[in-house]
Amino acid sequence: DTLNLYGSGAVTWNIYSFEKLTKDWSGRWTLETDLDLLGSGATQILDGDLHINGITLTSATVGVALPGTLSGTGAIIGDISNSGTIALGNGTENPFGTLDVTGGVTFNAGSTMAVDIGANGRRDLLNLTGTANVAAAEISVKEFTAIPNGEPIDVILAGSPVGSFGSLVQDFSLLVQFSQQAVGNSLGILTTRIPYSTFAETDNQTQVADALLQSVGDCTEDLGTVLAYIDFLPSEQDLQNAYEQLQPKPYAIHPDLILQSASFYRNTVNNRLAARRREPAVSPIFGDSTAPQTAPNDYTKELDPYFAAGGSVATTVEIPTINGK
Repeated sequence: DTLNLYGSGAVTWNIYSFEKLTKDWSGRWTLETDLDLLGSGATQILDGDLHINGITLTSATVGVALPGTLSGTGAIIGDISNSGTIALGNGTENPFGTLDVTGGVTFNAGSTMAVDIGANGRRDLLNLTGTANVAAAEISVKEFTAIPNGEPIDVILAGSPVGSFGSLVQDFSLLVQFSQQAVGNSLGILTTRIPYSTFAETDNQTQVADALLQSVGDCTEDLGTVLAYIDFLPSEQDLQNAYEQLQPKPYAIHPDLILQSASFYRNTVNNRLAARRREPAVSPIFGDSTAPQTAPNDYTKELDPYFAAGGSVATTVEIPTINGK
């Protein structure tokens, strides 16, 4: 008997006595309970996505046709023949996943392995006991958190030597380029990173860019995600705008506002003291008027006990120099 899955849904109940499993039509079917096909049972993914959600699928063969997709994380006992896409992980909720395969995987011409990678060892991993034949296919790489320069990340571990995919594709980036690194029984993705400061225009942008580079690979996951977003901004101008938004430099008007506020405070204090001592005072806000000014009583009440005791206060308040003003 054949278990046919059309469109979308989830298998959450125990299933017995089927020899074959077929996924057809667009949409995702999720396997949330172990499934053991009888005898030399076969699984066919003709269209849409068959998603493995932490379970074990026992199937002598698993065939993925174009435009079908095998996704998720868990285990498959059997050999996989892929003419569509293998995409591990659980999407945006948890982009990274591992699929353990007791058997081998063949990537046929025109097929794809889509992998997500991140810093600190987070990545998709296809872990096989058998052989991985990948030369006829392409690997598509997406960075989810920023990765340090020169850090290799294994995405395939096999029971025999692994070669390289026929091609590697990635989103356009001015800052990050990925390449394949086949060593023995593993295939890794190698990151080549161009410093953020390469595209900085001002000293402030350069300082921000250098600080960002120091954070790569040693930051919170949220910041790593922000850095990965910056890594794939489409133009130099977009990068410079990002640096401007991240820098702590005050807006251009802030120094003048600070100076005005400090001047107002200084003159207000001087006027209060002058009113108490009946000395010439300056304008309450700006200017150097020496005309005597008498402040209202409520300006000086707090100073009465001090002067009654014979105290005195300097009539000049120093303020810092801001931008040479």
